[in-house]
Amino acid sequence: MVKNNTIVILNNNTTVLDLINISVFNREMKFSERVRTARKYAGLSQEELALAIGCTQGLISKIERGDQEETTLIIKIARACRVNADWLEDETGPMERDVYIVPDSIEKQVLQVMQPMAEYEKIQFLKIGKTLREK
Repeated sequence: MVKNNTIVILNNNTTVLDLINISVFNREMKFSERVRTARKYAGLSQEELALAIGCTQGLISKIERGDQEETTLIIKIARACRVNADWLEDETGPMERDVYIVPDSIEKQVLQVMQPMAEYEKIQFLKIGKTLREK
């Protein structure tokens, strides 16, 4: 994260994620801001995140507005957004998750289906998955 008194020079290759991180110059991010940043990092809408973690879109909205400070969903949100749970909870460590988290039962089933596939089948499977995620 960019700290106080830092000069940032942007170039044409600056990504949206870079801009999100650069926008926080002189303060720590609030929990609500970290949840919103994590959701956008994962490319999820509030509704998609809610569906992924088993809650309502309204609850995600309350969390992102700062109306709901305490939540027991931190691990689920971090997992769904593929970010570091410690960062999400209290901004400890990097945002990006650098450790492999054991997949849940559905992810395990998908991996088991894909393992014996030929490479071209895996590519087709991936294309189908991306198409489904975009809908």
